[in-house]
Amino acid sequence: MKHPALVSVLIPTYNYARFLDEAIQSVLNQTYQNFELIIVDNDSKDNTEEVVTKYLVDPRVSYHRNPRNLGLVANWNRCVHFAKGEFVKFLMADDKFRPELLDEFVDVMLRYPSVSLVTSNSEIFGARSKPRISNFIGLQSGKEMIFRCLKAGSGNLIGEPTTVMLRKSSLDRAGQFKSDFTCLVDLNMWLRILDSGDAYFIAKSLSYFRVHND
Repeated sequence: MKHPALVSVLIPTYNYARFLDEAIQSVLNQTYQNFELIIVDNDSKDNTEEVVTKYLVDPRVSYHRNPRNLGLVANWNRCVHFAKGEFVKFLMADDKFRPELLDEFVDVMLRYPSVSLVTSNSEIFGARSKPRISNFIGLQSGKEMIFRCLKAGSGNLIGEPTTVMLRKSSLDRAGQFKSDFTCLVDLNMWLRILDSGDAYFIAKSLSYFRVHND
């Protein structure tokens, strides 16, 4: 009997065919291999389908194309709809992972049952380069993180979707990403998840956030 993948890696994309190869390969090159990779195309007008098709020989990879553009946030929710893993890891289509990311994140999730959200340091790459180092290290109380984020008043102290892994049960309990938000959609979700779980910050740069003209 085939067991389901422990991790669902989700790539929502729209007209990012030029970056998709690098993103997909960063998932397939992970040292941890018990994952499913789900790519949800928000009705792209470029050659996204052509780029993805060559990867569909791998049974872990699936591709879903929306019949119309649902908007960014609704497409994130559609990605979650397809996820069957115990842990959910978003990867924005213009970003990429370091090879050890899933290994490190899964290890934390398995060691700390109270943790609903794992994040790490990251690096900006592309048009400019810069390390992004969190002020937090290790296990953090979810309630305390909510307080600190609200007290900060602006910005995202936890990280973007490419940087964060979620426990699927916590995500299901929190509900969908809110499409009526125009910014910090991800942080809103992180705070709702941390209302019933803890956070863990890995003091390593494990993902790359691309900066480009588009």
